[in-house]
Amino acid sequence: MNAPQNEVFTKVRTELEGAYPDIVFHGRLPGRDAPYPFIYIRDTSLAVNLGFKYHPLGSVSIHVDVWHNDPGLRGTLAEMLFRIEQLLYGVKDTESYRVALTDMQADITNDDTTSMPLLHGYIDATYNLLGGK
Repeated sequence: MNAPQNEVFTKVRTELEGAYPDIVFHGRLPGRDAPYPFIYIRDTSLAVNLGFKYHPLGSVSIHVDVWHNDPGLRGTLAEMLFRIEQLLYGVKDTESYRVALTDMQADITNDDTTSMPLLHGYIDATYNLLGGK
C-alpha cells in the first residue's frame, strides 16, 4: 500500500496521459521548447482526519495546470479543462483506496510573466478517502 496522495497522483497522471499523450508533465515544468498546450500536475496534499489500520481517512487534493501560448484560443483551453474535469470525475479508486471527488474549482487567467503572453488554466480537485479496498 502506498501513500494516499501518491496513489491519487498516479491515478490522475495515468488518466491524463491516456487522454493527452506526450503533453503531460510532472515533477518539473518542461523546457522552453515544450509543445503548447501542455498539462502540468503541480502538487498534491493530504489532510488526514482519522486513521484506521493503516488506511487513513481524510482527503487528498491535487492541482493540475494547463498552459497555452495563444491567448486567442481561450475556447480551446476551456475545452481541455472541461475534458480534464470529466476525467477527474471518473476517478473512483486507486490501487489501494476508494475515493470520491468532493470539490473541484477551475479557472483561466492571462499570464504575462514571460515575454510571450500565455493563458493559464488550472483545476484544483479534492477527493475524500473512503478507506482501503
